[in-house]
Amino acid sequence: MSASGDNVDVLIADGAMPPITSVYQPIVDLHDLRTIGYEALARWPDAPHLHPGAVFSAARAAGALDELDRAAQRAALQGAHHAALPESYALFVNVEADTTPAVSLTKQIAPARHRWAGRLVVEITERALLVDPGRVINIAESARAEGIGVALDDVGSTADCLTMLDYVAPDIIKIDGPLIRARRPTSSDAATIAAIAAYAETNPATLIVAEGIETAADLLQARSLGARYGQGWYLGRPGPLLTDLPAVHRPLPSFAARTRAGGHDSPSAILEHLPAREGHKGLLAALSRHLEDSAAGAHGPVTVLATFQHARNFTSAVAQRFSALASIHPHAFVVALGVDMPPHPAPGVHGTAITPGEPLAQEWTITVTAPHYFGALIARDVGDPSIEPDRRFAYTFTHDRPLVTAAARTLMRRIHRTDAPLPH
Repeated sequence: MSASGDNVDVLIADGAMPPITSVYQPIVDLHDLRTIGYEALARWPDAPHLHPGAVFSAARAAGALDELDRAAQRAALQGAHHAALPESYALFVNVEADTTPAVSLTKQIAPARHRWAGRLVVEITERALLVDPGRVINIAESARAEGIGVALDDVGSTADCLTMLDYVAPDIIKIDGPLIRARRPTSSDAATIAAIAAYAETNPATLIVAEGIETAADLLQARSLGARYGQGWYLGRPGPLLTDLPAVHRPLPSFAARTRAGGHDSPSAILEHLPAREGHKGLLAALSRHLEDSAAGAHGPVTVLATFQHARNFTSAVAQRFSALASIHPHAFVVALGVDMPPHPAPGVHGTAITPGEPLAQEWTITVTAPHYFGALIARDVGDPSIEPDRRFAYTFTHDRPLVTAAARTLMRRIHRTDAPLPH
């Protein structure tokens, strides 16, 4: 039987997938080339022709991704347990970004955290990061609460990885292999490298792992890009775990249980910790337009998240401007939130409805994030009559990256299942 996608589809549709197991690829310290951990990779010994990427894609299309993802995680943990992998080694377990919330990360993976003493890592794959952004953030926050590290896989392979970088707030960035092998990086490669460097500069505890190291030249390139750790065939091919492994000489730093990274229930909660100003509607409209203009001129993947209190405030003029933002950048992610907001309020714009009684329904917030630009207007209605043409808001306006990210993350957490086609 060939490895064609049709055969994979048939196997999944018939429920005839062969048993899944894991092989383990070494992750090494690039200073001394000693192994410090392993990434578990799904394989099917009874059907070696099956390509993991094709299998997961077919399962996604067939609605069977949850079951496959759970099976791969069980195989990863069971294989490491049976081999008695010492607790000084890090164990990286892949998690698909768009499995449903019914799949409990805590129940599936967290019990293993005790065995690997804070060096268990969930590796969020690059596939479908923006299908369900709220789910992705929940995966990361659930892991942190259990003392599990969070890695973002294949950063550089898609624009979505850079879009979600600050929202996932990974402990570990895994640089995609082609960037490691690019001897003459393109301008796009350089932009990705610069974005990763900017994130790591703001978050100095972030660990960098280079993927796809296949030659001595790749190893030099990985080091030159700031990677402390790496994996690839030059350093070790995937295979079964050996038993009686020696303890790690210089282990990966352990991860303690942490609360969610810089989030609140709504952006205006941030105002409680800042000297908020008071401004009228006209001033806030001007500041909002300034952020929209900044988004239009930003480089790299751009995310614009905005609350409008109610869908009626998302006027035709605003809809035109937001659609223009979505069309200017090929990788823009533009979202409007409000009471009664439809799923697609304008071409290229995602809509998210909120309930009338929640704090977010009284807020006027717009956040703009790009690899090298962060800006936010965060405002709360002070209670003037709605008919007042120049009603007042308590507000703050900031370009502080951690503050903007914290506000934007509260909004991104509300966005689920955006895979329905957008109107054009």
